[in-house]
Amino acid sequence: MKKKLLVIDDDPVVLRYIDLLFSKEGYQVVKAEHGLVALDILKTYTPDVILVDMVMPNISGKKLCQLIRERERLKDVCLIILSATVAEEKIDLHELGADACIAKGPYEETAQHIFAVIDQQDAIPSQRFEGKILGIENVYPRRVTKELLGVKKHFERILEEISEGILELTHDGRVLYANPAALSLIPMFEGEFIGSHFAAIFGPEEQERIEKLVNAGADEPKANPEDTPIRLNGYLVTLQILPMGGDKSKTVLILRDVTDQKLFEQRIQKNEAQLAELINKNVDAIVIADREGEVQFVNPAATDLFARKRGRFVGKQFGFPLMGGTSTEIEVLSSWEDVRIADMLVTEVKWEGKKAYLASLRDITERKEMEEDLRMANRKILDQQKAVIDEERLKVLLQMAGATAHEINQPLTALLGDLDLLKLSSDNPEKQAKYISQLKIAGRKIANTVKNISHIHYYETKPYAGVTSIINIYQDLNILSVEGSDADFESIEAFLQKMGRMKLARAKDIAGALRALETAKTDLVMLEHKLPDGNGLDFMEKMHEKNIETPVIVITGYGSEIIASRLIKAGAYDYLTKDMLNLETISASITNALEKIRLKRDVGLAREKMAEMATMDQLTGLYNRRYFMEALERDMARVKRHGIGLAISMMDLDYFKGINDTYGHSAGDMVLSEIGKILKKWARQVDLVCRYGGEEFVVIMPDTGLEGGKIACERLRKMVGEHPFEYEASQFQMTISIGIAEYSGSEDQLLPDLIKRADAALYRAKNEGRNRVI
Repeated sequence: MKKKLLVIDDDPVVLRYIDLLFSKEGYQVVKAEHGLVALDILKTYTPDVILVDMVMPNISGKKLCQLIRERERLKDVCLIILSATVAEEKIDLHELGADACIAKGPYEETAQHIFAVIDQQDAIPSQRFEGKILGIENVYPRRVTKELLGVKKHFERILEEISEGILELTHDGRVLYANPAALSLIPMFEGEFIGSHFAAIFGPEEQERIEKLVNAGADEPKANPEDTPIRLNGYLVTLQILPMGGDKSKTVLILRDVTDQKLFEQRIQKNEAQLAELINKNVDAIVIADREGEVQFVNPAATDLFARKRGRFVGKQFGFPLMGGTSTEIEVLSSWEDVRIADMLVTEVKWEGKKAYLASLRDITERKEMEEDLRMANRKILDQQKAVIDEERLKVLLQMAGATAHEINQPLTALLGDLDLLKLSSDNPEKQAKYISQLKIAGRKIANTVKNISHIHYYETKPYAGVTSIINIYQDLNILSVEGSDADFESIEAFLQKMGRMKLARAKDIAGALRALETAKTDLVMLEHKLPDGNGLDFMEKMHEKNIETPVIVITGYGSEIIASRLIKAGAYDYLTKDMLNLETISASITNALEKIRLKRDVGLAREKMAEMATMDQLTGLYNRRYFMEALERDMARVKRHGIGLAISMMDLDYFKGINDTYGHSAGDMVLSEIGKILKKWARQVDLVCRYGGEEFVVIMPDTGLEGGKIACERLRKMVGEHPFEYEASQFQMTISIGIAEYSGSEDQLLPDLIKRADAALYRAKNEGRNRVI
């Protein structure tokens, strides 16, 4: 049975020579002048031997070999490569699936090599020509050919890496070449696709349109409009046809995947429709005006508020001053008899690509009327309450002074009556003397009551009505007297008992005083300077060591002002000398000490708040950039001392500007706040999470190397990508890019360098497609 031979070569002399030579030897020879013809032949013809030229038009010999071996029916065919460029181009027979490669040389020698390869097909594997290039000893490399082949490979790599689909078609629409990007969109294997008609891969409804576009020829570039993309294998694509210079037999076609773009546009259109519906149904009036104040848009609520039709509104001056970020109350003349009050909030926006103002107006007429009614009613209530409070306060003061209303009203009535009688008895000295005596008695009763009132303690207050304070007349002070002398303690005790509402405890030495302070509630310490186990300075030092902040009043002997001054510097609040102890000095000193401790606590709280504000980002609840820089410097020093690991990760939200532009800055703030919560949930207790600025965040990760940091940050990237962000009626996803840098503790690595390396890694993550960790 004759062996069947298919020879594929664009050189007609080679085709004719092989045809004549092998026909004489009893072979059935079929010829193909290029790869496209060969693929058509191989659809129905199965040869025993295939000779393939490497350099051919339309489909290259390399690609043709790969396509042949992909077909199950041709896997065992003897495939021989004929190449005139073996000296300049390395050929991988295994990659191409070829059985042998023969260098093109003199025809007789080339024919001998072909016969030798065919004869060896039935030999044992060790005797075959596998991996050998036959006839290469008679060919020599050509510099120009090698350079041209290098250029060819360079452009082939570009075509393989480019993200757009590139195809080469014949004049009648058959596919000669398709790069990987194009093949990823095609519902066929490459072996089936190459040589097929391009229009056949589209649905019936698109085929006629594609054929017209492809077969019409192209003297200049043409494309289908982007607003009418073509459906292909579940994708939406656009086509662009490029002419091949003077060669009208071929066409280059660019295939672009616009699926994501169209889906995004559809979402935008849907959101715009929803936004338009919300604006039109909004009960608040919406007015958009340009920078000159000319109205560009109004919603139905605005036409109702201003009692003006849309045609008489748009294109006219708004009439009210507009300034972004302001909120003002304006009066709107809704009709000739109806003036409405509106709260107007102005925001800067973009309208048709230009800066503009959006004014949101809420009719607050009824609210303002209600507020006025409430204000008048509240005023009446306050006036009534003041009268009641004044009356009740007088009753309390009288009760605290041990008097009743009757006891003060009676002498007041007698006083006023005696004054009238005194006027009537100007001519009777005896009666005048009697009435003057009664006046003195009534006056003394009132004076005693007032004196008792004046002894109420004023040195502690309590909040009242949320805005002021009043004296706390129900106070109980716990005082600890540290006094070694029984006589001095009894003297102090006597004075405090006269003041009332004082609970006095005693300690005879420093050790006992400290135990009392640690176990019992103490508001004030009265300290004798000289004690059995030390002095006042020793006591103050031990209080500081134990972080006890109870106010201390020191009692010293006569002429000990220098010691008292040292004790004040050590932290005492006041001092008294024993020769000056009396009710008034003790009362004044206690008042002074309690006022100082209250002021100190208020200042402490204020400082804590200021320190917190100086280191915290209010929007996200994370530490700010300033705190990050201080903390990183401390942690880097710790790495140097202990040799432990440290990594920092810089993070940036992808496409954050699009959120602000699409949904507004309130949505952007919502996203940043949510990211802060995610970061807190993700981070370990030892990690420090900070907002670096804008949509950038940074995390200090102690005891962590580069690989551990990447694993942790990859988990964070997935958490952010899977988190649903919702703003009003819209829902969207966010992604985050992360760059990591490691600090080894080396002396030549400075803090700015570490931050710069992390920032450079973040920049790479952005450039390489975002939503990744580098």
